[in-house]
Amino acid sequence: MFSEKIGLDGEVVKKKVRLVAKGYTEIWGEDYWNTYSPTLGCDSLLSLLAYAAAQDLKIHQMDAIAAYLNSDLTEEIYISPPKGIPICSGKVWQLKKALYGLKQVGLEWYHTLQSHIKSVRYVQSGYDPCLYVRDSDHFTVVYVDDLLVFGTKQRIAKEKKELARNFEMHDLGKARWFLAMEITCDRVARTITIGQQQYIWKILERFGLENSWSVSTPMAINIKLPKLETPEVDQHLYQLMLSSLMYAVIGTQPDIMFTMHYLSQFLVAPGLEHIAALKCIYQYLNGTRDLRMTFHGNQIRDNIIGFMDSDWAGNANSWRSVSRYAFIFCGTAVAWSAKKQPTIALLSTEVEYMALTHASKESTFLEHLYKNVGIPISPPIFLLVDNQSTIALTENPIFHARSKHIEVQHHWVCEKIEGGSIELEYVPMVDQVANIFMKPLMAEKFRRFCGALGLVPVKPH
Repeated sequence: MFSEKIGLDGEVVKKKVRLVAKGYTEIWGEDYWNTYSPTLGCDSLLSLLAYAAAQDLKIHQMDAIAAYLNSDLTEEIYISPPKGIPICSGKVWQLKKALYGLKQVGLEWYHTLQSHIKSVRYVQSGYDPCLYVRDSDHFTVVYVDDLLVFGTKQRIAKEKKELARNFEMHDLGKARWFLAMEITCDRVARTITIGQQQYIWKILERFGLENSWSVSTPMAINIKLPKLETPEVDQHLYQLMLSSLMYAVIGTQPDIMFTMHYLSQFLVAPGLEHIAALKCIYQYLNGTRDLRMTFHGNQIRDNIIGFMDSDWAGNANSWRSVSRYAFIFCGTAVAWSAKKQPTIALLSTEVEYMALTHASKESTFLEHLYKNVGIPISPPIFLLVDNQSTIALTENPIFHARSKHIEVQHHWVCEKIEGGSIELEYVPMVDQVANIFMKPLMAEKFRRFCGALGLVPVKPH
């Protein structure tokens, strides 16, 4: 298999050729058992970048060379040699090492690298299995074969030398390009800026929208799209355009999360109106290619804060609501989510209560993660809510006629509030940042909430 590795400026860094096994012929229970290997959470990565800005830590990048070939196989697997390789008739090759293309190869490499990193006195985090901590100033995150090494100026070289002890690795120096994210550090101002402009430009070119006119918001206000029985446009094209936005939404573009979440409901039968709305997102991205997320290390004392909201029966097709939240740390969002609720809510208070549970799960995770690394936060974590009835219900959760039907799992949040991990605070709806995930907004309000999430225009260097 032939491939190219693309760099920060879109240039071809190197060309690669690999021998790849036909993993699609493997049989479960005979050639492999498990295939899942964990990957780094985006909320973990963004939190660590914010902390690195505050602590003035150096961030270096390493890349394992032919990573999967370093792993031993536990199963007995044979392959036929590629064409052109002389071999005796009737003979095959037995694999001793994991080979690209095998279904279990990612998991085998994960276990191999995990064992090595732990052998050089790193402790694997119990909250993100791709995070390894030595102390509060030295830790490493892994995404398959890419490593980000965080450390002080005095010890970063030693940390990298230990990590490269058993494997051949490229030392890429200061991190500038990780998972299609551009990383810019300003150690004087104690800021770290990230963006995905190269990736966004790539998908704009892919669909021929790089010269499209720009719009100020990703979706027009008051838009209501119908649900169709049969597709009116190319279903594959619609799905491809929408899925191409997913990585940007997860990484650095929370501003388009609502629109993408809304349009994903029409994947089966998209129409002309749906694809027009989808192209509107691309037009918005084309006009806001200077937007970046900047973490301000000098704001670490402001503590983490969460915004949460939901819409009651916002989906006219299923009548189910959507829970949404955003958590801000060092002046920028480190976690955001929009998730459809599993059941239909009877009251607006119930909707907000279920959304509160959704946000509290992330709050609890971030609290544990930060303590694990040594990031200084002081509980409680404030969650800003625009529904007074929800706050009253958590303060006095009496099972009266209006709330006795709410599932027990959602009352877990009361335990967190009583324990001092979370505290609710009322915020007027006009200041509820999570509104940007709930409905299309006017341009002025949309820009204000983008700024609250840390998305601001930054001139490229």
